[in-house]
Amino acid sequence: MLLKKAWNLSSSEVTPKSIYLSRRKFISKASGAAAGLLVVRTLSEFVSPSQTVRAGTKLNPTVKSPFSTNEKQTLYNDVTHYKQLL
Repeated sequence: MLLKKAWNLSSSEVTPKSIYLSRRKFISKASGAAAGLLVVRTLSEFVSPSQTVRAGTKLNPTVKSPFSTNEKQTLYNDVTHYKQLL
């Protein structure tokens, strides 16, 4: 059972050939513009940061994760060396 009537359009009737062939030019210009904006934003943040923290300023405390535990931390030597069990 056919629910919709089939379209009788060819692909050349939907998009003109000149626009179809210039899509790569459009994509390259759009990606170049996006990269340029990213560089400008990064450089402006480097030159004039939105937040400044002076020496001696207390930073915001971190929030303890709900997944944290009260177990003691494993010793560095135990983690970085192979221990042979007999």
